[in-house]
Amino acid sequence: MSTVLRNRRSNMTSRKCCTDDFSTLPWRLRCMCIFSILLGTLFIVLLPIYFFVGFGLNVKGYSPLLVTHDKNKHDWKPECLKPAKMMSFSLVDCFPETELVTEEQCVNRGCCWTANSHESVLGSPCDKQQLTLVPKCFYPSNYGYHVSGKVTSFYEGFEIPLSRIPSPSRYGNDIRNLRVLVERQTFYRLRIKFYDPADQRYEVPDPQIPANPVFGFYSSNHRQASLYEITYKTTEVPFGIKVRRSNTGSIIFDTATAGFTFSNQFLQVTIKLPSHYIYGLQEDGRMVYRINQKKKTSTESSRFHPMYMCIEEKGDAHGVLLFNSNAMEVEVYSSPVLTFRTTGGVLDFYIFMGPSPENVVQQYTESVGRPWMPPYWALGLHVGLYPQEKNANLQETILELHRKQIPMDVAHFYVEFSSKDFNYSHLKNLHFVQLAKEIHQNHLKITLNLSPGILSGQPRGTNPAYDVGIERGVFINSSWGHQPLEGKNWRGKVVFPDFGNPITQRWWVKNIENLHKEIIFDGLWITDNIPANNVDGSVNGCFRDNLNHPPYIPARKRQLFDSTLCMDAWQLWGKARHQYYDLYNLYGHCMSKATAYAQKVLFENKRSFVVTEATSVGTGSYAGHWIQFNFSRWSDLKQALPIVFKFGLSGIPYVGIKLCGRNPIQEEDLWLRWFELGAFFPLFEICFTNDDLMYIFYWELSKGFVEVLRRVTELRYELLPFLYTLFHHAHTRGTTVVRSLVQEFPDHNATLRINTQFLWGSSLLFTPVMEKGVNEVKAFFPQGLWYDYFTGERLDIGENGQWKSLGTSLYNITRPVNLHLRGGQVVVNQVPANNTAFSRRNRMRLLVALDRSRTARGYLFLDDGETLDSYKSGDFLYIIFTVAQNKLVINAHQVKRAFLTDFDQVYFNHVTIYGLPALPPTVTINGGYSLSHRHLMWNSTFKVLQIQHIIIPVASVAGKTEISWQWN
Repeated sequence: MSTVLRNRRSNMTSRKCCTDDFSTLPWRLRCMCIFSILLGTLFIVLLPIYFFVGFGLNVKGYSPLLVTHDKNKHDWKPECLKPAKMMSFSLVDCFPETELVTEEQCVNRGCCWTANSHESVLGSPCDKQQLTLVPKCFYPSNYGYHVSGKVTSFYEGFEIPLSRIPSPSRYGNDIRNLRVLVERQTFYRLRIKFYDPADQRYEVPDPQIPANPVFGFYSSNHRQASLYEITYKTTEVPFGIKVRRSNTGSIIFDTATAGFTFSNQFLQVTIKLPSHYIYGLQEDGRMVYRINQKKKTSTESSRFHPMYMCIEEKGDAHGVLLFNSNAMEVEVYSSPVLTFRTTGGVLDFYIFMGPSPENVVQQYTESVGRPWMPPYWALGLHVGLYPQEKNANLQETILELHRKQIPMDVAHFYVEFSSKDFNYSHLKNLHFVQLAKEIHQNHLKITLNLSPGILSGQPRGTNPAYDVGIERGVFINSSWGHQPLEGKNWRGKVVFPDFGNPITQRWWVKNIENLHKEIIFDGLWITDNIPANNVDGSVNGCFRDNLNHPPYIPARKRQLFDSTLCMDAWQLWGKARHQYYDLYNLYGHCMSKATAYAQKVLFENKRSFVVTEATSVGTGSYAGHWIQFNFSRWSDLKQALPIVFKFGLSGIPYVGIKLCGRNPIQEEDLWLRWFELGAFFPLFEICFTNDDLMYIFYWELSKGFVEVLRRVTELRYELLPFLYTLFHHAHTRGTTVVRSLVQEFPDHNATLRINTQFLWGSSLLFTPVMEKGVNEVKAFFPQGLWYDYFTGERLDIGENGQWKSLGTSLYNITRPVNLHLRGGQVVVNQVPANNTAFSRRNRMRLLVALDRSRTARGYLFLDDGETLDSYKSGDFLYIIFTVAQNKLVINAHQVKRAFLTDFDQVYFNHVTIYGLPALPPTVTINGGYSLSHRHLMWNSTFKVLQIQHIIIPVASVAGKTEISWQWN
């Protein structure tokens, strides 16, 4: 046999591989196989070297980590402003990576240096002080793009071709030719998009903002006058585009500043602001109400929405959204200018013209999605419980609340899975399942925690959710695109569902259904869905490519994949493949959307309940958000309210706090002040840790403490019909629920800087206490009449508004919070009960606060509190209250005459009117029934009329009911 083999080898070597003889074709195939094997071996050996040596990987058009220069660099010189002129220009930081930049580094980048030029300024000491706010290293005035061709016009828009001014590249691979797309989408909404016409770059896939002018551009067949004008100069270098408000001429959006950059992995644009008053952007509570410092701390996009609102000098408001999901930061300078920097995608701006702050939010939510409508029970008190803690007595905790007569609606269980996801079998010994049944029997709801990490690396059959997920390919894949990326959480190695994959969504629905079979829950809190990772990138690290190590890292982070996923991990969005680098800010949004859909399938015709940690543009259509504080200090207390305002601007009105942290509150007054504030946020939860039930101990030691807690909670429950109506308006009209004073009163200069008071809608003004040991608090009242909610005491405020001192007693049961009712408003309240299942059936009361013209208006929305899309199906009752000419008219609108609900048992039995000049001798209902003195109570001190002992059934007011009063 060996002889035969030697002969075959001899024959093989004597033949040529590349012969044209057809009979030798098998040998040619063998040669090709050998060549392929050798080539594959070289590829396998050299590719890791290519990655780890650090030459970079060109992914999706992204360049290696090289800083290139234009070929005409030697023809270009930076044009730097002289120090005396610097203060009149908007200068942009040319070295944002660090504040420790040197002159040599600055000059080598082709930028202008000013750190040593302050002494040469001629002018006042104020001028020299202002110059210290100028960046040390700033962009020259001849850096950016210029118009390079003919402007193309189309219906309601145009495009402008741009070319880059030859100059040194700061971060490599600058795009030479751009286009600016301008779309006049409506008379109040404008789109300005900078993009590369030669490359289909990544753009945000969700939400899908309508690109065509379809909203309200025409009304009654007549075109609405546009609220904006667009101007630009084709000869201007660098190029900039300006948007003006038509009626005032104010420039509200202006990109005509140096520093505009559009490269593969670094995009930067600076916008000149019309005033110093901007709102939004940050979640850390340091909202800049007036810019008076050099710049605001950089913020990464996974923690904020790239949308801001600006109040112009003449009182109008506009909003700007940068629709981009890559890693991002923003800086605000005192000029005032604002700089966006992002690591990819395109610069896609939407401008909302208002002109009122409420108009801005309505226009924004019309574009990205109206807020989700929470079920009625979600507005009650949530109580966080820990069933896995040693000696946890959950039933006793709930009973203690009941004994103290503190209303609650939701038991939120902080419980984690063990070795099997979506399974609570490890808690059966704790009687957890039986407790859940008892909770539902008592008309309470249950919510659970859920995080995206799925336990991996276990024997097959141990964790079915993982096994099925692997079979179906539902997890985010590593950079190779074939194996799931593994991270870590407290349980061990985990993989992360790819929620943009339609197969994953079906897998997620099935697992939510399995979880519901374990514990019948009513809603889910999603945690760690940034997604959070206890290792940087993955357990195997991340490749050293240009996605994981881009030329610029926003927010001065160490690396983009810190405590999250590798940037080159692969995800799906529908059928399109993207990398986490581009979807950086979308994971939490996509998980929230998938979880809301899973609950829709599970609950069928009932509303979902999802509260998410991570949010993005449009998340408010599917979920609410809670504010996470690791501590609950006095300083944290002051930060909470601006964050709630910010999320209201971003279209997420269902937001609030969890009054618990890693370190429990040890001060009774601090705990009460937190409670008095948080109880009037839309979402409010208190947590009970079982190692030290400090709250219970406090109640035993201080009766005043528990009485205040009870009264504050009862007050919240009294006002739930009004709060629920505000959410209906947010869901259908896009208005805000919790409102800053500037949102309602932008014409008052004082309101521009107030972040210590808030409104519910336009009617109720809250003034919380945020400082330790104070006996009074300063409150600003805008123009008009205001009434103390509890007594009816009237405040008549002039046109400039007025500051008032209000008492702040810690244990005031009759007046536990500072609450005032605005003149011209009608508010509905309801007798509270242990939970909303019972309070919804109680009698209702009307509070009528007359304005100076003795008129008022209010609304009430009623449905069964849980049916999905009840407004669309017509299963609701909507009541409008109007007061004019000494008459209260209750006008109800009911689409369907008969449907199942609680309010067929509800009636109005009490009407309180603030602001009458005197007791009217005659009060009648529907012009025929005259009320006796038994029905009337008059407070001559505060001029308050109470109409009592009446019965006006809510279900019977479909039509009109009138209460009138008159003087002879």
